[in-house]
Amino acid sequence: MRKTIIVTGSSGEIGLAICKKLIESKYFIVGLDNKKPKIKSNFFESIIVDLEKISSDKNYYQKNKKKIEKIIKKKKINALINSAAFQVFKDFKRLKFKDLKKILDINFFSFFRLFRMVEKKLVRNNGFIINISSIHSSLTKKNFTAYSTSKSALTSLTKSLSIEVGDKITCICIEPGAVDTNMLFKTLKDKKVYKTLKKNIPVQKIAEPDDIAKFVNFLIESKIRYMNGSIVDISGGVKNILI
Repeated sequence: MRKTIIVTGSSGEIGLAICKKLIESKYFIVGLDNKKPKIKSNFFESIIVDLEKISSDKNYYQKNKKKIEKIIKKKKINALINSAAFQVFKDFKRLKFKDLKKILDINFFSFFRLFRMVEKKLVRNNGFIINISSIHSSLTKKNFTAYSTSKSALTSLTKSLSIEVGDKITCICIEPGAVDTNMLFKTLKDKKVYKTLKKNIPVQKIAEPDDIAKFVNFLIESKIRYMNGSIVDISGGVKNILI
């Protein structure tokens, strides 16, 4: 029987790439997202779920908790990979409480609730938690207040979990820089800005979702327990530039 990995945000470019890579590595994937990803495999099961409501609506959470638990009941859960991400790109003066709450519900609180749901299974299997955070947790810029706050919280929670449950569960956080996704393009004004961004990265390229997927696959396959608590920078060296 294949070991099972739960991936949130399985319809996004990064989440989709992670699912495909792990299926290639002989894992059974349970994908959580608000729409069904384009994956045709006998080793993939999609659960349509609104992660914002998982956090904010108690009745919705209880209903879907039962659905998720029924699907994973007899499965050996080897990892929970949190790739779900929502972005609010807005001037701080226009930023509203509901913007911050929504992004925290999706990017942060939903993970905590899902972790509690599968914690015992992860402990039993000495499993992994891998959170996809962002370079914005430590280096950010204007209009990213809500997003950077949510990712900072996710990074911090990963650190704390590595202390609280690190004897049984390996907790790792990945902080990518620019990744070639629709989310990135929404924050760029035009192709000229894209080229400038690319030029300012030491490796002279923007990461592909598959770059993140390959590293996630490596972490799961290598089973290096001493990676527990690691916050891994995948930014092409841009974090080392003094501007």
